[in-house]
Amino acid sequence: MENQVKLGKYAVRFGIIYLLLLVVMAIVLSILEIDSNSGATMGALMGSAMATAIKFVQDNKRPPTKSEKNRLALISLLASWIVSLLLMSILLLAGSQGAEILESIKSANLMIIIAIVVVLSLIYFLALSFSYGYLVKKQYEAMLKQGKI
Repeated sequence: MENQVKLGKYAVRFGIIYLLLLVVMAIVLSILEIDSNSGATMGALMGSAMATAIKFVQDNKRPPTKSEKNRLALISLLASWIVSLLLMSILLLAGSQGAEILESIKSANLMIIIAIVVVLSLIYFLALSFSYGYLVKKQYEAMLKQGKI
C-alpha cells in the first residue's frame, strides 16, 4: 500500500483556483451582461478540482487512491464553502444592498436554508468525487500515453 499523501497543499491550490475562476467568471459575465447561474459555479468547481487533480498526478505519478479521493473531495468541499462565504461577506459589506440581503436571509426559514446547504453540499461532493476519481483516472491515462508522466 502506498503512503498517504499530505493533501493540505492541494486544498489551498483548489481554493485559490476556485476563487480566481469565480472572480474571473463574474467579471466576464458582468461585462457581457449575462446572468450567472449554477452551471457556471459548477464549471468553476469541477475546473478547480481537475487542475488540482492534475497537479496531484504530476507530483505523485499516480491518481489518488480511494481514500485520498474522498479526502480531496471533502477538503475541496470545505474550501469551496470558505471561498463562497468569503465572497458573500465581501459582497454584503461592500454592496449597497448588503443590509437588505442580510434581512432577507434572517427572515428565511432556517430549515429551508439548512436543506439547501445540505443538498448543495451533496451535489458538490458528488461532482468533486467524480472529478478526483473517474475524470482524473482518464486524465492520468492520457498523460501516460503522451509521456507526460
